[in-house]
Amino acid sequence: MAEEIDLRTIAHALGRRWKMIGASLLLVVLVTFVAHLLTPKAYRASVVLSAPAPRSGYFQDVGKSAYMQLALSWDLAQSVADSLRGQLQIEEVSPDALLDHIRVRSGSGDLFYIEAVMPAEEDATLLANAWARETVARAASLYDMQSLLTQVAEVKRQIAEEVAAADTALSEFRARTGIGVAESVWGGSAESAASIALAGADRFGSLGIRWRNESAVLASYEVALDHLRLVREAVEGEVAQPGSGATVPWDLLRVPILEEDPDLAPTVLASREPAVVVDLLSAKEAALTEAAEQVRARLQELNRQLAELNAQLESLVRDRQRAEMLYREALIAEQERVLVGGAYGKIYIVAPASRARDAAVVGLEAKLVIAAVVGLVLGVLMSLWQELGRRDG
Repeated sequence: MAEEIDLRTIAHALGRRWKMIGASLLLVVLVTFVAHLLTPKAYRASVVLSAPAPRSGYFQDVGKSAYMQLALSWDLAQSVADSLRGQLQIEEVSPDALLDHIRVRSGSGDLFYIEAVMPAEEDATLLANAWARETVARAASLYDMQSLLTQVAEVKRQIAEEVAAADTALSEFRARTGIGVAESVWGGSAESAASIALAGADRFGSLGIRWRNESAVLASYEVALDHLRLVREAVEGEVAQPGSGATVPWDLLRVPILEEDPDLAPTVLASREPAVVVDLLSAKEAALTEAAEQVRARLQELNRQLAELNAQLESLVRDRQRAEMLYREALIAEQERVLVGGAYGKIYIVAPASRARDAAVVGLEAKLVIAAVVGLVLGVLMSLWQELGRRDG
């Protein structure tokens, strides 16, 4: 059975093996120190900023977080990158690269911190201070509500002038054509000339009335021409086959335009020779055809005028709608500026970064202390293990 080991025995065993314990301690400390030297260094520089609560009570909980988000914005990083290009020792000085080296964290009360972690101590201090200064400058520009509102007011004034000009143009158009400003625009470009004119005739005042009158005249001419052709063809059949007993549709001539001509009275025509009637009807048909062509020409001109008016109306309404849209955008911009003014206040730097510190979580001194404890414990355990082995043997 192994000999019992008491504290005195342990002390004697450790005393006999103090060299092993010391060697273990020194070895672990040396390995830790060498590993520290070979590990790439990183330095942390920190700037303390104060963000007083904003003026608007609605944004009491937004102020500091709004600044912290502002400090991590890409535009701010772009500005810092432009100002520090050529001054930092890192290879890539871009917004994305610099954002990888920046940390923003909240502090107590109104305080928050902007920290820069860089391989070089000077770079960390330079970057942290530059970043903090740019954040303060950006916040000050956002806080400067007076200049922002002045800019928005000028934009609103210019757009209001455009709206007024569009209203004036539409009013002049209404006075000239009789169309209301609020009426919708009909899309005449994809329609036939007749349908365009028909739609325009309902909208464009006296010009539309003329179009309707001419259209009615043309329609009556076309009806009269159809009737004349039927009667003439019936009489021509009688001439071609005398005594055929073909019935002449004299009643077709009882329409307003034909009844106004005494030569075309059915009783008068029935008393004449068929050949004479054919010549008379042909002459009347030719005259009526010429009159109808003149009406068609006038209608085409009216169609063109109505189409031009419709194009003008479409353009005026588009201009008015565009001006209204721009004005609404200006109002939205003004509201956004007011909200920004409520969320941001003036901030200032409480303590700039003066000297960067080692960014490692555990410093060299702490590492060496931990290594010494580990080496000591390891040496003791090895000594006890050897002592137990010797006694068991």
